[in-house]
This record gives sequence, structure tokens and C-alpha cells, in this order.
Amino acid sequence: MLKLSDSDRELLKRPIGELIDEAEFTRRTAKCRPIIVGDACCKTAIEHGIAPWIAVLDWRCMRTDVDARTRKLLLDFVAGRPESQVYRLANPPGHLNEEALELAKELAGSKEGGILIIDGEDDLVALAFVSACSEGDLFYGQPKEGIVHVKIDGKSRELANRVISNMNRG
Repeated sequence: MLKLSDSDRELLKRPIGELIDEAEFTRRTAKCRPIIVGDACCKTAIEHGIAPWIAVLDWRCMRTDVDARTRKLLLDFVAGRPESQVYRLANPPGHLNEEALELAKELAGSKEGGILIIDGEDDLVALAFVSACSEGDLFYGQPKEGIVHVKIDGKSRELANRVISNMNRG
């Protein structure tokens, strides 16, 4: 288990990509194979008829359990995928389970993508996908501000890898 450093905790409080609104999110996710981290962003995509290529869910939004309607929508989305494309992983807040790094590589290398259900907190799992993908588009929610679009490229991968390498075991 890797623990986020205090200095990188401050860094990650700011968006690591471009902050966009819901309309732009819908436009962009319709044109790519989106990796979507977070229940609220996944819900928004699904409501607009966009199925995430890869979804990371933890049944929570801003540290609170999602409402019953959102949970049903997301559970229906999960139920629509073959069981072989649904993974489960424990990931405590402020940590990154090293298994997430391996799963991110596996999912990024697959044509079908998949769903990763987190027991704990999904936030830092975004770093695993930015690190694992050679290119792509990752989206996550920035509380009370909007949605962040991370264009996965050398620059974003370098940032993710640096944060991951700064993490402490424990």
C-alpha cells in the first residue's frame, strides 16, 4: 500500500488537467474512449448515453454515500457488463493500492475496458490510469468546481509517475 505524501496532497487539491463544465464533458466523452473516475462523473456520462470505457466507482461522492437513484443507475451499468470486466479492490483514503497499478495496466491494455469498484476511496486510482496509459482521456470530478479532463500524454504521465514514486509504503 502506498501513502500519499503531504506535499503531493497539496498539489492534488488543484486540478491536474483542464477544468470543464458538464456540457463540455458530454461533448468530449462522446468523442473518445473515456476513463471516468468517480460516481458523479460516471452518472453524468451514463445519463447522456455515454458508457465509460473504464469506470472507477466507490459508491460515494464528496465523502458521502451516493443517493439511491445514483446507486441504482450505477449498479445497472455494472450489471450490464460481463463479470469478467468488473474488478473489486480495497483502497483506503489517501492511499494507492499497488494492485491498482497492475489493474490499470491490464484494463488500459484491453479492448473492452472494465469497471473497478473500490472499497474505500477512488480518488488516487486516477493516477494509476494516467501512469498506465500511453495516451487517452481521463475525467474526474473537482468538488464544487466542475469536471477535470486529463489528456493523457507524456506530461500528465510524468506528473502521475512522480506523485506515485513520492508515495511512502505503509
